[in-house]
Amino acid sequence: GTHIDAPRHFIEDGATLEDINLDRLRGEATVVDLREHSAESITADMLASADANIGTGDITVILTGDVDEHFYNDDFFDEAATLTPEASEWLVNRGVSVVANDFLTEGLENPDRPVHNALCGAGIPIVEYLCNADAIANRDHIEFACVPLRLEGFEGSPVRAFAVE
Repeated sequence: GTHIDAPRHFIEDGATLEDINLDRLRGEATVVDLREHSAESITADMLASADANIGTGDITVILTGDVDEHFYNDDFFDEAATLTPEASEWLVNRGVSVVANDFLTEGLENPDRPVHNALCGAGIPIVEYLCNADAIANRDHIEFACVPLRLEGFEGSPVRAFAVE
């Protein structure tokens, strides 16, 4: 289920897949290990206290372990970690270029989807449902790449996401 949401996924005039330069989807990434917060709401305070030095232009990989541990459970979409709207605004204010994670970015209970709208509204692509993340969780930085299908006019695609040590 690993995929990318281009900004157009939630923003009417947002970028589609072909608008996102592949160079933006590869490079050094900051890893935020929040595995101790599996199945919790990820707050701005949690991100700030992770002390990951997330800055402008960073690819940010946030890990809870939820996809690897719970993706095939019937209650994954009710129990997986999610970003709070404040956490998404924190990431926007930090100026990140891409947000990648291994959990449910946003709970499905709010049809207004404030987290997706904040990130996509700021032009930030979201790479969701990363797997096999334990291999990188203890690193501060990795070389990250995410390769979507070349689908003209689409706002989302399955991806092959990988890290190079």
